[in-house]
Amino acid sequence: DHWQVYEEPIFLADRLLQCDQANQLILVDCLTLWLTNLLLAEDPALQQQQMQKLFEVLPQLQSQIILVSNETGLGVVPIGEISRHFVDEAGRLHQTLGQLANKVMFCVAGFPMILKDEK
Repeated sequence: DHWQVYEEPIFLADRLLQCDQANQLILVDCLTLWLTNLLLAEDPALQQQQMQKLFEVLPQLQSQIILVSNETGLGVVPIGEISRHFVDEAGRLHQTLGQLANKVMFCVAGFPMILKDEK
């Protein structure tokens, strides 16, 4: 009951800045849906612009941030061009966010695997 829900299909970094405050948790679910929205936008430059803005904003935030995403690169490479492009861009997004994050967890069948844990 105490959670506030915001739906932000494109301008995630701006929304995080608006919501940011000390001693709070922000849960972003889900980055792959956000990426899909960016890839399907009419402006092809929007994706790179918004991803770069997110990368710049995250280290500045006072809030604790949990980013939820879907793994897309362990399966068969899709045949369609847009599907392959999505998998490539999701991989780039996850790699950069993994470098920025203090902790990275990969969950399989409900079991967490810690990939990175800086204390």
